[in-house]
Amino acid sequence: MRKYSLKIILSIISILLIVACSKNEKSIKKPRKVSNIKIEDKELKIWQQEIKKAPYKIKTNLKNPFITPAFMSKSFALEPTVSIKLVGIVEKNGKRIALVQDNNNLGYFVKAGTQIGKIKILTIGKNYIIISQKIVNDYGEVKMVRKVLVLKKE
Repeated sequence: MRKYSLKIILSIISILLIVACSKNEKSIKKPRKVSNIKIEDKELKIWQQEIKKAPYKIKTNLKNPFITPAFMSKSFALEPTVSIKLVGIVEKNGKRIALVQDNNNLGYFVKAGTQIGKIKILTIGKNYIIISQKIVNDYGEVKMVRKVLVLKKE
């Protein structure tokens, strides 16, 4: 009896396996072939249009755009200052002559257009002079800096 029941159970299990496997084979769908489908890549077209455009440039006054503004402010702070000071102004026959003094306490009588080293006297007023100085920065660029020196009363 046991052998008989064991044979029945095995046959039922094998039938179930065969039925289950046959359902899986039928459930798999094969893709159908369609020849009229056109795939259009919209992003590729946008990129192709962008590549055809002229390149843009960021306008900066810096030679190196990776330098931070904090570094630039430090480098500008290290620019040389004016090395002369206004001591006096004399007016004679409608013409003004200024007395300036350099860092070594040497005095100079100057008129408009006079040049002392890199400093040029542009104009002489009643109590001031306007000077321009050539300054070379870290990048080798030459800048003309104008400054007004005012006569200080002591």
